[in-house]
Amino acid sequence: MNFGSELKKFLYVTNIPAPYRIELHNVMFREMKKNGIYFEVAFMSRTEKIRNWDVDSMLRKAKFPFKIYRDYKINIYRSIKDIQINHPKEFHFNPEIITNTIRNKWDFVLIGGWDNLTTIILSFIPKSIIKSIKVMRPESNKYSIRKKTGIIGLMRKKILQQANIYAVPGLRTIELLRDIMPAKPPGSYMIQWRLWVTVQTDFRKLSTAMNEE
Repeated sequence: MNFGSELKKFLYVTNIPAPYRIELHNVMFREMKKNGIYFEVAFMSRTEKIRNWDVDSMLRKAKFPFKIYRDYKINIYRSIKDIQINHPKEFHFNPEIITNTIRNKWDFVLIGGWDNLTTIILSFIPKSIIKSIKVMRPESNKYSIRKKTGIIGLMRKKILQQANIYAVPGLRTIELLRDIMPAKPPGSYMIQWRLWVTVQTDFRKLSTAMNEE
């Protein structure tokens, strides 16, 4: 794989616009543009039940291309407490994101999180169909996840195993990935700040590790 010459389009799939991610997306867009890479964000939904953000004000600060897709979400209450406070887990399902990802042949697709129907489906689509290098951005770490074993733990492992590269927010997430997938090469873990500060350089360095898999 020659990331430097072939990388042209980068899609970031994430659940909703969030104040702490808008600037992240702005910087990713700016830095990728410098390297001749088109960057776009696909939001699964405009917001979620537990969020009280001013989405319009937030999105006015966005300097990157984005689209909020139609969402066929499924709400699941995981505990009695969730019912009492009306705090369901929202599982987003966006058929249009899936078809867009397949049809437009993105060079890289960054999947934010593992626990939505859209991201699960994207994770398991074979590379022969999706034509993309899959980047997974797990936001949890070994100390924050509640279910480490059983069906949930097995599902998380299977989903994470589908990615080629992992964009991680810090060392604790790397520890989680090493626990789940000890056989993965160290080169497949990428500290998140490098993702947008030195995009092209880091992808070139990763090409060696990816070719050795």
